[in-house]
Amino acid sequence: PFARPHPRAWIQIAAVSLKQTQNSMKLFLGIFTDACKAEHGIDIGKETIYAYGGQKAIEAVTSSPRSLEGNRPTLVILNETHHWIENNDGLAMYEAIERNATKAKGGAARTLSITNAYKPSEDSVAKAQRESYEGMLELGWASVGTMYDTLEAPAPEAGCRDRRGARGVAD
Repeated sequence: PFARPHPRAWIQIAAVSLKQTQNSMKLFLGIFTDACKAEHGIDIGKETIYAYGGQKAIEAVTSSPRSLEGNRPTLVILNETHHWIENNDGLAMYEAIERNATKAKGGAARTLSITNAYKPSEDSVAKAQRESYEGMLELGWASVGTMYDTLEAPAPEAGCRDRRGARGVAD
């Protein structure tokens, strides 16, 4: 891949609650130096960061699928997708974001999901993405447009009854 500036870059940090978006948005306070802010005209707000006189933006969005519908951001970071479930509109929000990403001219939009381990008993976006990736692996499609990176504990040693810690230590 070759990076180049987008004339109207629009990044969304999406989560099912405003509190979850703040985990990411607060990082920007330490990332942008005063010199960087001056050079690029960066204005850091609590829920939106603007640059170049408002031509480019990073914004926090939460689970309101109808208000997200039709947006055409260049990148959406899906935060804590193991919490994105049906009863908090997480599944509908994910569907709206995916529809929006496919509308981008020339396939220029991207999504990036960040999550912890999902609960196998919950139908979350994280679980659906994992199962989808495993299905692509079985069909040999995983190399087409998808990157899935995960850190997992190794399988427990023979005779261990649970998976606590990285070595599968038993009770």
